[in-house]
Amino acid sequence: MIAWLAGIALAAPCPDTSDLVEQARSAFDDAEAEHAAELLEQAELSLSCQGAPVLTSELVDLRYFDAMVWISLRDEDKAALSIRRALVTDPDAPPASQFGPEVARSYDAARVTMPSERVRVFLEGDSSAWVDGRSLSTTEPLRVVPGEHLLQWRAGGSFHSQKVSILTDHRVLAGPLLGEVVETEERVPVRKPKRKHKLRPVGIALAGATTAVGAAVLGIGGVQEMDFKKDPYSAQSYGRCSLGETCYDSERQAAIQKDAGRIRATYVTGYVITAGGLAFSAAELLVIPRLTGGAELRYQVRW
Repeated sequence: MIAWLAGIALAAPCPDTSDLVEQARSAFDDAEAEHAAELLEQAELSLSCQGAPVLTSELVDLRYFDAMVWISLRDEDKAALSIRRALVTDPDAPPASQFGPEVARSYDAARVTMPSERVRVFLEGDSSAWVDGRSLSTTEPLRVVPGEHLLQWRAGGSFHSQKVSILTDHRVLAGPLLGEVVETEERVPVRKPKRKHKLRPVGIALAGATTAVGAAVLGIGGVQEMDFKKDPYSAQSYGRCSLGETCYDSERQAAIQKDAGRIRATYVTGYVITAGGLAFSAAELLVIPRLTGGAELRYQVRW
């Protein structure tokens, strides 16, 4: 994905995130949980306009505190969302004891459902950039959990903050001039072509016909064998020898061997043709895949 982050200054003043969190803490201590939840929601929104890098620990504590407030308000879904945000920010930072045992239990339950893979964030150019408070480097990519992250960068003397969805590898290029675009490029892996078995009617028909011919030849061999077994071979003559002549027995045996050989040849031919037809069928149905699909995915979006 290629996205363009424009450096546009916000018209309204940006509240300090840490101040909002402190106000929420005071409200929660005064048993005003709903007001604390409102202040924490404002703190979450204010992250996109901060004028300095927000520490990773501050982000994590904000999310765990938010989860504690929602647990006190018996809203498990919103509490789970806050804990998941904290895990995406830093999967190796468990909640501090001040957030209570229920947040810790929810953290333990949510952690096992988090993806194990990590995506890389690259920095290009001379500007500075941070993801969730971690500084990006031009030499070593930062590995993060796929999800929503806070991207902050300094360009041309101006500081910018924005929440972005990082689901695959990104390349961040911060422009050196105020107002110049900041480019993030999501490196979408090329999908490899999938192999499908595409049936070919002509090939299957030929394979079936070959198998049918083989079966017919085997049937002929069976009929010949039954006739052979019924024949007593008691004709009056075989070859040039008549019954009673000394050569009669040898000619009779020769005739028997000849008929038996013909039956064996018929069977062998039938088996060979049938086996060939079956192999042809297997090749058409199982072995010969047709290569389909597999175009490289590219799309653009503006944040």
